[in-house]
Amino acid sequence: LVVSVELDEILSLADRILLTTQRPASVRQVFDVNIPRPRNIEAMVDDPRYRELYHQMWRMLREEFEQGKS
Repeated sequence: LVVSVELDEILSLADRILLTTQRPASVRQVFDVNIPRPRNIEAMVDDPRYRELYHQMWRMLREEFEQGKS
């Protein structure tokens, strides 16, 4: 189990990512990281699978943040 707020870090370390909602926390989405190992963050950023996961997670995090402001 790794807890992180850094998308780059978690994408390089995890095979599965659980994105949670704000309080009360629940699992909003589960992402499988289907990027081969060993993972090199410098090389990963050019991988389309990395970019797609990064952008999907960022959109969901932004939505959570916007919902929390209201």
